[in-house]
Amino acid sequence: MSALKQRLRDDLTTAMKARDELRSATLRMVLTAVKTEEVAGKSARELDDAEVVTVLTREGKKRREAAEAFDQGGRPERAERERAEGEVIGEYLPAQLGDDELRDLVAAAIAETGAAGPQAMSSIYEVCTNDMAQAIDWSERQASYQGQYSDLAEVHGDSRMFEIVRVPRADVTAMIRHRVFRCDYLDRTNPDLRADVGSAGSMNQRPLTADELEKLAEYLWQFTLFNNSDYAVQSSSTTVSGDTIVQTIRMGQLVRGASGSCDTVQLMDWTHTMNSGNGSLTRALGNVRSFQVKSSAGSVQSCQ
Repeated sequence: MSALKQRLRDDLTTAMKARDELRSATLRMVLTAVKTEEVAGKSARELDDAEVVTVLTREGKKRREAAEAFDQGGRPERAERERAEGEVIGEYLPAQLGDDELRDLVAAAIAETGAAGPQAMSSIYEVCTNDMAQAIDWSERQASYQGQYSDLAEVHGDSRMFEIVRVPRADVTAMIRHRVFRCDYLDRTNPDLRADVGSAGSMNQRPLTADELEKLAEYLWQFTLFNNSDYAVQSSSTTVSGDTIVQTIRMGQLVRGASGSCDTVQLMDWTHTMNSGNGSLTRALGNVRSFQVKSSAGSVQSCQ
């Protein structure tokens, strides 16, 4: 049983003995939600701490939304109850930083590294950790969006990484997705991760296989500038030669021409090369070829 789930159960027992109705009712509902999540898949399983945090975050969000709905419906007593339950749930979630605290942390990090500003902080852009709490702490340091804090919404974890999802207060329709790799899977603390070429860190899991490199490269692609409507992936392939494994994602970029003129399609290869002996990774981006096309009568034609 995860430590966080055990804490919830212990605190429920304490609340029941103290006849604390609010805390008892809230913790019962939360533990029921955890149990529902544990039996939701094909087979029952125990949630780890990161997954319990995800359930708690979801339950807290439900209380906030319900409180707002009751306020709008003229039922302030129900809104107050929902907020009170949300406060109980919030005691079990990682502490979230205020805007002033966040600015202080960023300033301290800049001073510590000698960086001149956010663009100069690329070398400390990502950490690796096997500790979910440290992963969330790193996410807190990146939680500012358009000058405002982004609330923690979900936390997911597996044997490779933690994913933290946030909702910006500046735009509640948006979503910020952070990832922190486990150190025993991948260490990317030194490379300049704002670039799409050069060193990409070191794979620490064993064995080092072409299949694992393929999964990693395709996952990392989701966090690049290539993941937008102007790019389309043509293929993803892996080659092995001795101790060298190369994963290539071939994609096409559409460069739109002026109205009435031809558009340009640029084919390029984004490659990850791994040394299967020591796990070192490098990235490269190379042009393959380009050609021009135009749309005519509902079909695409080549421009000659």
